[in-house]
Amino acid sequence: RNLLFKKEYELIDEFDNDPPPAVSIPISTSSLPSLPVMEIPSTLSQDFSQPSQTNVNTVNNTTDRLNNIFSITESTTINNNNTTLKESNQNYGIVPSITYKISPPSLEEWNNDSEIQGLQGIRASDLQVVKMTLQYCSFAAPPPATNSLTLTLGCLGCGFYQDDFQISFAGFIQHLPFELQVTKSALETNRCFFLHLGMAINIHPFILQTAFRYYASRLVTTAEDWEKDILSSIATHAGFVDANCFALLWLQELHPYRIAVISGPITQPILSIFSIASMTSHQKEVFIRCNGSHFTLLRPQSSSLTMQSLVDTAINSGLVVQQHTISEKVAQAGMSVQAAVNDLLQLSFG
Repeated sequence: RNLLFKKEYELIDEFDNDPPPAVSIPISTSSLPSLPVMEIPSTLSQDFSQPSQTNVNTVNNTTDRLNNIFSITESTTINNNNTTLKESNQNYGIVPSITYKISPPSLEEWNNDSEIQGLQGIRASDLQVVKMTLQYCSFAAPPPATNSLTLTLGCLGCGFYQDDFQISFAGFIQHLPFELQVTKSALETNRCFFLHLGMAINIHPFILQTAFRYYASRLVTTAEDWEKDILSSIATHAGFVDANCFALLWLQELHPYRIAVISGPITQPILSIFSIASMTSHQKEVFIRCNGSHFTLLRPQSSSLTMQSLVDTAINSGLVVQQHTISEKVAQAGMSVQAAVNDLLQLSFG
């Protein structure tokens, strides 16, 4: 179905909520200890190290390079003073290629760390974070809070491990100078959408958020009113991201994935499946839980629990299942994390 027409696309009300109250993030140096990198369980890291082959022309070697730059599973483990880090074996250069004309930040924007004109949600300091995160080809991921979660589908219970990486980037940017760890964007709350999606697809969550905001700023200028409401949730400071944004903004790095967003009560969940039309099979499955005010990452407790089996069981139980095929127009728009990084680096340092 063409998802660009509102009458043909049932929006997911559970994602369209007022943001939860902001939580104060401490900014003292003692409150930002060095955290060990998370050892990703095999059930999560399985099949996530390299993108699968697809017949979408826009997927190419840039995705492989991005995975090598930001991946927390493709690295060499080293020990230093009892702290475990994962460090990349290579240093990759970025070739700038501006495709969207935006003026560089003004002196006032730099001094006030305000949003850059034309780039909603992106501040001058974010460009420094992007640059320095690229210089550090590894990132420490704080261990998640993990618990068991059982979804009730009719008379059947489906067990998951639920990984919660919380709501801020604090644990992911400790390699940065302290002044960049306490900027407005670094301390921004309710970042759970990008934290958990980034961990699932092995891209640094802050870089992923910046790419989403960059492309949302480009799309919003020609979007319809209902599309603007969804896209604005990406850029709103400390706002709750509307997961319907997948239908409007599908990055190249998402092509190999089939994403299930599970919302509603656990006793009667709503399944929303997002994938591109040109994929004949999806080797990589991502399960994201949305409880109305927070996103988390789910891992099936049993290898027999696949996305298709979950969908089939939900349908047979009379539950709501929304299977959204990303339109070819959106899938082939050429948007990628790689291109966003290129543009932003040239914008600020080219």
